[in-house]
Amino acid sequence: MVAGEVVGLVADRDQNIVRMLVSVENWMLFVCTAGEYEAAKKENMDPDCIGFRREYMISGKRAA
Repeated sequence: MVAGEVVGLVADRDQNIVRMLVSVENWMLFVCTAGEYEAAKKENMDPDCIGFRREYMISGKRAA
């Protein structure tokens, strides 16, 4: 997994979402929306992100 990769996640128990991966630290995935990722990249800043435990990840874009 690399920064900028699209990942699917399970949020709120049954809602699947798609986000951009910002970083991976131990058992946590830090993600943000595609819009936030691109805006931060243009400004040469770190995006505002939220952490998800790895077990909430759905591989690829299946959450779309």
